[in-house]
Amino acid sequence: MRRFWVIVAVLVLAAGGLWLYGKLRPDDPLSRTMQKGLDKALSLRPSMPERGICARYGTPATHPENTLPGFLNAAKVGAHLIKFSVLPTKDGHLVAMRPLEVDYTTDGKGKVADLTLAEIKRLDAGGRVDPSFAGTRVPTLGEVLEAVPVNIWVVVDTAGGPDIGRQIAQIAVERDRVHQVILGCRRVAAEAARQVAPDIKICYLDAQRNSWEYVNGAIAFGADMLQLHGPLGESLTPFIKAAKEAGLKVFFLGANRPEEARQAFDLGMDYVVTFDAATLVSAAAAWGIEPLDPIWCRQQP
Repeated sequence: MRRFWVIVAVLVLAAGGLWLYGKLRPDDPLSRTMQKGLDKALSLRPSMPERGICARYGTPATHPENTLPGFLNAAKVGAHLIKFSVLPTKDGHLVAMRPLEVDYTTDGKGKVADLTLAEIKRLDAGGRVDPSFAGTRVPTLGEVLEAVPVNIWVVVDTAGGPDIGRQIAQIAVERDRVHQVILGCRRVAAEAARQVAPDIKICYLDAQRNSWEYVNGAIAFGADMLQLHGPLGESLTPFIKAAKEAGLKVFFLGANRPEEARQAFDLGMDYVVTFDAATLVSAAAAWGIEPLDPIWCRQQP
């Protein structure tokens, strides 16, 4: 009987804590303290998707690409991964951005490398997509990791060298997000990242193309993933088989129609990268790939 009342008391305290958390403002000191505890609890050992749809740049058909609204919407529609590139600012911060200039996705001009983070944060990254997104800012890598669910894969691509690899790994460590970060990079960046975070996942992109040189290089390096691209067909089967036998997961880059995604999965691909995550997530549910049930660490609107 005593054990029963102890369990009841714990449940009551937990419910009270959740109620209080819901009443607090996000900037309240107690809210921040409770948030840190919640982050820690939820990020211990979440179950990560073994297969699924990868939302490239978020959901660019409906939201500004490489922004928090786009990434969060990708998670809300059930995408299993998000994928984006990072670039260093003039003062050394990593921001989600492509290509090398801010002109393509913001109202600014110039190369990311020539602008400070403060200058980039003043740019509007959403208004050109739709007036409702006006004022959307370019996020840093750290801001993305803090905002997205703890059980969605975050594929961070970089063409940078060892310094960038180390920096990405360090940010993942500081945010307690190593378990969900997949670093897409060349060998030199991967080696540096693993010095900081030995468990960080690597999608090998050295000499990336559909070839035995690439596949064998990824296997020899000890990568966790590799990435193939179209055209889809039986010519990819030997590469997929070799990767699977070596324990690697396989991405397919460039399926935007349900029939393409279905063919990729039928060939043995694990993850399909797309610009239209909402459509492919819905289609994949009929093939036994259920949408992600996101575990959020931040209060959602």
